[in-house]
Amino acid sequence: EPEGAGRSRWEMVMLPSLNVKGVRSGWVGAEARTIVPDVAVADLDFRLVADVRPERQVERLTAHLRAQGYHVVHEEPDAATRLAHPRLVRLAARTGYPAVRTPMGHPAARAVLDAVRRAARDDVVAIPTMGGSVPGYVFPELLGATFVNLPIVNPDNNQHSPNENLRLGDFFDGIVLLAAAMRVDFDRVRSATEPPEGRTR
Repeated sequence: EPEGAGRSRWEMVMLPSLNVKGVRSGWVGAEARTIVPDVAVADLDFRLVADVRPERQVERLTAHLRAQGYHVVHEEPDAATRLAHPRLVRLAARTGYPAVRTPMGHPAARAVLDAVRRAARDDVVAIPTMGGSVPGYVFPELLGATFVNLPIVNPDNNQHSPNENLRLGDFFDGIVLLAAAMRVDFDRVRSATEPPEGRTR
C-alpha cells in the first residue's frame, strides 16, 4: 500500500513524519569482509507539526521499539547488557524544538500577505507550512507574538547542499517584499483583533 493511504502530497506535509536520513553497518570496498557486523546505526529525524512535542515523539519511538521486542537503552551498553539482551537498541535523542503554525486566516498573516501581494511583481504563493527547521516557536511560546514566515529564495536553491544558491532577482525582490512586510502596522492589526475592555476572547 502506498505511503499516505491516498493522501495528496500537501495533505502529507501537514502530518508529522519520521525520516531515515542514513544507515551504516559493515564494511565496503577495500575494507569489505565476510563477517556479520555487530552494529547497525541509523540516523533519524522527526518532522513535527503544531501541538506535537519532540519529547512525545521520542517516547512514541521508544514504545514502538519495545513493542518490537527490543530492549532500549540510552547510553553505550556494556558487555553484560549485550549478553542479557540479544535484541538491543541504543536510542540517543538529540535536542529538538516544537513546530509552530499560524493559521492562514490570522489577521497578522492576512496583513503580511496583503502587503506582499501589493508589492510583488508576480503572483504570490501562500502555503500553510514550510520545509526545514526554524525555531519559530519562541515567538508565540516565549514572547506571546505571532510568527509569520516569508521565504524569498528560488524553489531550486538547494538549501544545505554544496550548490546552495540564491538568484539575484529573487534576492532583490526579497528586499522589496520584506520591506513591505516590515511596513505593516501590526499595532493596528492587534487592536482590531483585541476584545473590548472588560471582555475576554
